[in-house]
Amino acid sequence: MPRKQELHFNTPEQVEGYLRMALAAVEAVNPPEDLRVTAYEKAVDLIANKHVVVEQLGVVPDLSGVRH
Repeated sequence: MPRKQELHFNTPEQVEGYLRMALAAVEAVNPPEDLRVTAYEKAVDLIANKHVVVEQLGVVPDLSGVRH
């Protein structure tokens, strides 16, 4: 059965970093004025997106009775 881990809690410093990175991304793209808010919101979503890590655990056979 896969083991799932969600990392979704952010420190205030991380949030500030996300906002600064999103602002820098919007400035770099320089969208039209009517799209700036939407671009900023989407940039924040993309940068601060929650990471989900799924690890597939393999079944290890019992080799205790195997002779070499």
